Amino acid sequence: MKRLQRNSMYALCICLTLSACTTTKKITKEETSAPSAEQPAKPESSSSGNQKTAQQQKTVQQIIPENDLFLEKMKGVSLSVASAPGTTIKHKAFSAPYVVKAVRSDGKPVAGLKITVTYPESRDDGSSIVNGTVSIETDDTGTAVYTPSIPEYAFENEVLFQPAVPSSDPAVLKVAKQVSVTAPWKVRTDYMNKGGIICLVDYNTKGSPSSSKLLITLINKGFSNVGNVDFTKEIKSGNQQAVYEAAHKLVGSSASYFIYGTVKTVDPVTKTASGFTCSLEGTIFCLDMKTGHQIFTAQKTVSIQEKAEWKVIDTAKEELGKVLAEAIMYGM
Repeated sequence: MKRLQRNSMYALCICLTLSACTTTKKITKEETSAPSAEQPAKPESSSSGNQKTAQQQKTVQQIIPENDLFLEKMKGVSLSVASAPGTTIKHKAFSAPYVVKAVRSDGKPVAGLKITVTYPESRDDGSSIVNGTVSIETDDTGTAVYTPSIPEYAFENEVLFQPAVPSSDPAVLKVAKQVSVTAPWKVRTDYMNKGGIICLVDYNTKGSPSSSKLLITLINKGFSNVGNVDFTKEIKSGNQQAVYEAAHKLVGSSASYFIYGTVKTVDPVTKTASGFTCSLEGTIFCLDMKTGHQIFTAQKTVSIQEKAEWKVIDTAKEELGKVLAEAIMYGM
């Protein structure tokens, strides 16, 4: 009996000992997995710092919108054209670049100002202008330089220099327009000395050809080897391909271009208190005789007043010839 009690006590002691050991191991494991209070804190990573800086910048932008920043920056700023190139010829580079300057009202230069340059680049159907844009920026002296590419189209137009805008907000666009400046963009046709033919159908004289006024003006402006032809029937048909084929059959590639069109009365001769008036409208099409491609087209209207009735029509035709010749010189 005593032996049984002794064995039972031994078993109880062993169980208590094992339980104590297990509890100690659990506590030790939990304590070693926790960070020590004496260990220094780990420094923040650089990426975390960058994120904070970006967030701060974003907060500033939210407080001060881009439009307001632009309007504030433009206060007292003015642009001016320091120099611009003269007239060039199609397919020939401009003789010099365009130079613009940006200054404040106190005369100090504006550095780092981005400027959008808008210039006539091409014609989508021989008449409508398609603009191109490039971006330039002022240096420490407030100077920005724009060197155009070699022009492939003839133009008498303008190039626009305007501060780059952050949005299409009306207030922003208004200020940008006020600061903007323009300069002439003149590119003359390269067909002047290549030789060509002309035919204008004059509906004021029963539909007969009447190109003499235009021809004389073109010759006076420097066009050479150009003369009148008669394709009245084809022109009246309104079929450009038929006009080209008839002209090509007659002259082949000996002429580089063919200018044809019509002259019509917009307002007939009318008597007024001071004499007589009338308005004429001229529509022209310019074709490349090698390809049949339409190079240029234009429609111009002139209104004339003369004291003598017999003179008013003739003066109107002469004026229309000048206007059309100018359009051809800077459009064909």
